[in-house]
Amino acid sequence: MNRKIGIIGAGGLIGKQLKAYLSMENTITLIQSKSLYSKPEELAQKLEGIEVLINLAGYPVAGRWTKKVKSLIYTSRINTTRNLMNAISILDNKPDILINASAVGIYCDGEVMTEQSENFSDNYLALVVKDWEKEAGKCQELGVNLTIIRIGVVLSKQGGAYKLLRGIFKAGLGGTMGSGKQGFSFILMEDLVRAVEFIIYRRIFGIVNAVSPSPVNNKTFTKRLAEILHRPAILPVPTFVLKLIYGEGSCTILDGQKVIPEVLLQNGFEFVGNNLDECLKNLEK
Repeated sequence: MNRKIGIIGAGGLIGKQLKAYLSMENTITLIQSKSLYSKPEELAQKLEGIEVLINLAGYPVAGRWTKKVKSLIYTSRINTTRNLMNAISILDNKPDILINASAVGIYCDGEVMTEQSENFSDNYLALVVKDWEKEAGKCQELGVNLTIIRIGVVLSKQGGAYKLLRGIFKAGLGGTMGSGKQGFSFILMEDLVRAVEFIIYRRIFGIVNAVSPSPVNNKTFTKRLAEILHRPAILPVPTFVLKLIYGEGSCTILDGQKVIPEVLLQNGFEFVGNNLDECLKNLEK
């Protein structure tokens, strides 16, 4: 069934791949992230006729967090989503579904988390995610179905963390980050775009963890990546160095999570990358 799908933030790594994948069987409307800062009436015009709205907008969280960067991380998600709700409220024909991006960074590390887990982290990133999800949740008051998709580390050779780490490891400079004990929840880009399509056509609402079923820790990821690239991984980066370089932003590296995609599994979704080895072999084939 051809659906009219609107993607906000299609210029990013995930957005580009999602557009390419979903456009094979759907009509795609691209909505620039800057439109989220326009007047609700102007934004509403861009949303006319859209059945499924996917919101991926948000300032990158990787890097050193200055006061300005922290503000951009927050406002580019919460303020823009609030404005999006105002625009949707104006529409006579509202979208059937809003799929709003989120992050597994909301969870604490240690125990294995599912969509039912409420043991959340207390760092700044988790605060942002909680407020972001709360703002997106207001669409339900407008009669729009909501899916919050909590995304893990996306593995793709086109960009993002994997492309960066691959280059470092290929140069023989790879190593464990911090203690190496922090959880590492990941998903193959191919599985992520397929999962979004699956959510749309199966009409899965609520919280959905977009991660591989087999999380590992940073030390295991480091070891397996080094092995598959046939490179050493003997240059660990101590916790204090990461904190010195990235400050508070080091939490994106030092704080991990072990997350299970219980909802996708219960609904019969089949992963291409069921575990880390399958993901890495798929990327390096």
